Amino acid sequence: MISNAEIKRVKALQSKKFRDESGLFVVEGEKMVAEALESGLQVEAVYRRDEIGEQAMARICPSTTRAQGDASGRRSPKEPASMV
Repeated sequence: MISNAEIKRVKALQSKKFRDESGLFVVEGEKMVAEALESGLQVEAVYRRDEIGEQAMARICPSTTRAQGDASGRRSPKEPASMV
């Protein structure tokens, strides 16, 4: 389960100022998350909603899912998100 502090941190990344200060950004959607994981960038966390299911997540990150939970406030709640 994702903590409230982590949800606030992800939501704060909507602000350019916070993205610039932290050096992080959010990637959403199955294809974009898979590309981020394959890119060599350091992915800090991967979040998913329970509705996505294990089969879809296995396509995205077959080795491991570091975190999961409800990152409320995302535009597309059925897509995984990654914090890079």
